[in-house]
Amino acid sequence: MTEDAQKYEVFIDSVDGSPDHEALRTNWCWHRLDAGGEILVRGSLHGSLEACFASVKRHIVKFGQAPVKINLHEPVRRPRLAHRA
Repeated sequence: MTEDAQKYEVFIDSVDGSPDHEALRTNWCWHRLDAGGEILVRGSLHGSLEACFASVKRHIVKFGQAPVKINLHEPVRRPRLAHRA
């Protein structure tokens, strides 16, 4: 498998808050997928989309370029691997 066959996916992992609070906090996350769509690495939670992309950028610098997809509609796939970045 080549690095070109891999991709990053950025998604909303959860929304924190309760009816008692007007402000909700969105938790963004990312993972890197192989050519078959299996999760290779799952990133940690971030309180903003900007922070999530900064984390992806740091990972890209270490492990190589790959396309980035923002997923706002599909169900989040849970990793089979325990590795977190």
